[in-house]
Amino acid sequence: MADVPISEIWFPAGADSDSLEATDRGPSGAARSHLPHRVDDWFWLPRPRPEATTRLFCFAHAGGGPTTFTDLAKGLPGSVDVWAAQMPGRGSRLTEPCPDNLDELVAQLRSTVLPRMTTSSVLLGQSFGALLAYELARQAPEGADMSGLIVIGLRSPDALAEMSPANGSDLVDRLHLTAEEEALLRDSEMRDLVLSGVEADLRLCQSYRHSAAPALRTPIVAIVGDQDPAVTPDQMADWRRFTTGTFQMVVVPDGHLVVRNGAPHAISAVTEALNVFSRRNGDVGH
Repeated sequence: MADVPISEIWFPAGADSDSLEATDRGPSGAARSHLPHRVDDWFWLPRPRPEATTRLFCFAHAGGGPTTFTDLAKGLPGSVDVWAAQMPGRGSRLTEPCPDNLDELVAQLRSTVLPRMTTSSVLLGQSFGALLAYELARQAPEGADMSGLIVIGLRSPDALAEMSPANGSDLVDRLHLTAEEEALLRDSEMRDLVLSGVEADLRLCQSYRHSAAPALRTPIVAIVGDQDPAVTPDQMADWRRFTTGTFQMVVVPDGHLVVRNGAPHAISAVTEALNVFSRRNGDVGH
């Protein structure tokens, strides 16, 4: 989990509190407002599209927040509604305890994500979030309307045990800091707050052990940056073994965190992945 930009952890530019509307639409999750808003505690909808035909559930990197996906949501076609997950213990849920293990977190996500797969749904995860998306895909019931899985910047699940641990000053070296953020991190309390979220997610990932199970039938698109220090394209290609459906890998000119700052190549790669899933399901993407 390299190259973590602090601006996407605790200082999200896209979360203007004056525009937030807290809503809860029940199991269907149908949002009526076109303004950015929350749906219960779990989701941030940066560009709500109630008429969309595809619901894209997004899970951020270690320590990351839902506004990681704000620019992506703005750049995707109007047929796509982005639902970005807000994890316990950070952002608007800062006072909540972080889960003790990955299974607990996945179980919590399962109870809120799967009932909302009421329209054609795609799971997208970046880095640590790719592991969450994969585990949710494994647990989706037979009747779930899941069109595909997009994994970004993470080695295949059975290779994660080889990860080397990182904490404290090692993590600071991986942060992409602006001058303002560097000044903020000189405060020890702020520094501890920022690192605690990153370290909590890394502990969950580093304790993960993949259990053997039949491969998914869901198609997978794997996206990786050609300058990613954490995973190579060859390693990313190992995701092919985890589906009996179609597999496609996309290499983009970027580092570890591909989905950020509205990079055109990220929006293009995700759009094409969604089109691949739509064509497979007999529905032309636009």
